[in-house]
Amino acid sequence: MRRHYLRRRPYQRLGVGGRRQPGPAASPITSFLFIGASLAALSFAGQALAGSVLTLGVLRGVSGLFIGAMLPSVNALISLLIPSAKRGVAFGVTTAASQMGNVLGPVIGGAIALSLSIPAVFWLTASLFAIVAVWVAWRVRDPRLQECENLN
Repeated sequence: MRRHYLRRRPYQRLGVGGRRQPGPAASPITSFLFIGASLAALSFAGQALAGSVLTLGVLRGVSGLFIGAMLPSVNALISLLIPSAKRGVAFGVTTAASQMGNVLGPVIGGAIALSLSIPAVFWLTASLFAIVAVWVAWRVRDPRLQECENLN
């Protein structure tokens, strides 16, 4: 069963001068991942600039929503990219890496805050999410789109 968002015409894939357009693929999964990472980066940048504890708390909650919205997209991509026989291992590795981040993140963040400053932790995190957003925009493609492109 094909979805309408999976079909792209040649003029939709090409930009000015026949070059491929940068940006997330026209897939809800990769678009959602790109938007979530971009908004998380902006949210962490706002936390670095927060002038009050209330602003910081609100932005922490907002960033949690964006990160939480990214996780289903990542899991959906894993289920599309990994063969079913190896999918359990892939989900296990990503869950273990996520939990490792939950353990090491506060320790490393505390060391950075102690040696540099507290806003430096938020700027570093914002930079990492911005790098993820750029990586998703340029490199991550929904494999279903590639199948449709091969048919065109």
